[in-house]
Amino acid sequence: MSSNRVAPVAAPTGTVGGVLLAFGLVYFFWGSTYTAISIAGRELAAPLVGACRALLSTVILTAICLARGRRLRIPAGVAWRLALVGVLMMSCNNVLLTWAETMVPSGLAALVIATTPILVALIEMMLPGGEAINKRGWAGILLGTIGIFALVWPSLGHNAPAGDRHVLAYGVLLVAALAFAAGSVLSRRFAFKVDTFVATGYQVGAAALANLTVATVGGNFRTATWTRSGLLAIGYLSLFGSVVGLSAYTYLLKHVPVTKVATYAFVNPVIAVLLGVFLLGERMQRAEVLGMAIIVAAVAMVIFSRVKRGGEDATA
Repeated sequence: MSSNRVAPVAAPTGTVGGVLLAFGLVYFFWGSTYTAISIAGRELAAPLVGACRALLSTVILTAICLARGRRLRIPAGVAWRLALVGVLMMSCNNVLLTWAETMVPSGLAALVIATTPILVALIEMMLPGGEAINKRGWAGILLGTIGIFALVWPSLGHNAPAGDRHVLAYGVLLVAALAFAAGSVLSRRFAFKVDTFVATGYQVGAAALANLTVATVGGNFRTATWTRSGLLAIGYLSLFGSVVGLSAYTYLLKHVPVTKVATYAFVNPVIAVLLGVFLLGERMQRAEVLGMAIIVAAVAMVIFSRVKRGGEDATA
């Protein structure tokens, strides 16, 4: 089984029903996970949340694979690539995101993570055989930078410690977004010829080991206070955020061009902001609302302006 070839820009098309269902699952459940992450992060340390979430997800995915008669054994070369992608997406991204949401509202965290497609575009541009970025794309990147500045501006205007925490949180979120972007690009280029649930199981399993190690070394289990709301949030994240959401995302990366897959970045922040307002009582300042509009517009410009290596429009 070959795993070294670079995937083409346009992936094979999946069934219409399967693709639409996968988009709906990614749109809603990944948007709602920001609320669950905020709840879990208030109760438990970020590495412990990541460890429990990934461990439970691994158990669920393994059970699904066994029930479907899927073979769990895969070549070592494929396994370590899946593990790398999983650690980037489910360890670096999720743990940092959970930590950051203890400092800023979930809606704002979702907006910063929404810049992931911009980072994907920049990474692809720098890799051999990657997609170029035209003038409109560069304009979108500039606009996205302005949007991030608009989000940070209210915090820069205050000398209170909370302002410093917000700036730190935005920096952490950008690193989290970069980790997820790198994982997405690698997943695309590795072109895994593995069952979706098996691939997701290896990814989440590797993240579970990484998160468990960090949580254990950091003494998070000794200081943990287990609450009903925290456990329910972890359960939701495990089942819907990791198992359902990541499986749907992996399916889309196999069957839909990455420029279309990246449209989740438009929808997730809107869902996260609405749920944050109605369920968590979060409020946004005017500058932050402006930053939201700018970032969404910037992401749209970048996604729909990327071109193929030869200059052919990738969104045609």
